[in-house]
Amino acid sequence: MTKRHVIYYLLIIFFIVAVNSGFVEICLDLVTGAAWSHGLVEFLKASTQHLIVILLLAIYLDFLRPAPKIFDDTALAIAGLKEDVSALRRLVEKSSNLDTKVMIEEALRHRYGVATNIENLISTVLSPKPSYTGYRSSYILKNIPSIPGHYQLTWEQSFISPISEYIVALVNNAALQDVISAAAPPVNDVFVFSDSLTAPVNEAQFETGGVKLKYFTPNDKGSMDCTVLSFRAISRDSYPIYLGSVAHNEYDNIKLWACAIPSSLINGRCSVTYNFQMRKDDHYLFWVADRPIFIETLSIDASRFSGKAATHFICQPFIVANSTREPLTETNYIYTIEVHNWIVKGQGVIFSWR
Repeated sequence: MTKRHVIYYLLIIFFIVAVNSGFVEICLDLVTGAAWSHGLVEFLKASTQHLIVILLLAIYLDFLRPAPKIFDDTALAIAGLKEDVSALRRLVEKSSNLDTKVMIEEALRHRYGVATNIENLISTVLSPKPSYTGYRSSYILKNIPSIPGHYQLTWEQSFISPISEYIVALVNNAALQDVISAAAPPVNDVFVFSDSLTAPVNEAQFETGGVKLKYFTPNDKGSMDCTVLSFRAISRDSYPIYLGSVAHNEYDNIKLWACAIPSSLINGRCSVTYNFQMRKDDHYLFWVADRPIFIETLSIDASRFSGKAATHFICQPFIVANSTREPLTETNYIYTIEVHNWIVKGQGVIFSWR
């Protein structure tokens, strides 16, 4: 805190008091005697509402929560940011009609410095969905000789996140996938099964208990314990709890599955693997973040995809993250994307073939 800051705060306080006490209006009437002085004062009073917010933000950041000496884009930083943002958001939303995200972003930029990846961090804190850290995702594409024109897709993802329930939605059209991703924060994964041949097979995995959730937690021996959890069907009566603002007339096109996570496992690493039959003539698959995620790696293994020597593959990441690593490498039709940074909703990768 410098002498200049103290003078700055005192001037703001004096201006706010002068405008709202009537002192400025009296002075304008005496000096100008103009009828427009009242309108000008009302405008200034409205402006002081924003000044009060800015003043309180500044006092909060400079006096109540001094800035840390070191700030890294890690899960630990997110915990500290949440404390700041929860207070700042309540202050801005209750005291002003200013844009909440803009105000918080500018306040934290002042607090942590312009070099910090503020945009991604703010999106992480303000996201309605819990963030994932330590995220790893891998896809394996394999031919199915017995079903021409189809392939086996194995998708495994693992991450750390303090969630108490894992929710999967199965839908029959792509439009619903987008709607649920945007309007239903509790849902973790959304899959579209519209092909009449493969949809029953894919859905049956959930009905027969073929899809499991695994949690890895450290034990006293220095190794990891693995706990396997099962999914259960969610009754239609409970759909409003999970689907948020999704229209009720769409419920017939949605099936929800849930896996309850004991509190003793919440801090462990969650892993889930799906095995689906897919159509080759779709010519692509994609992964898109539906929430802020600290990604380690994404990989796509097409080494067992039939006719790979005559197939033209394109792997296109659309990820914006500061990294010194080569973003995409390929070895024997295995594509690996190294990120090791935060990404926000809407970033991801598309893999296509022809």
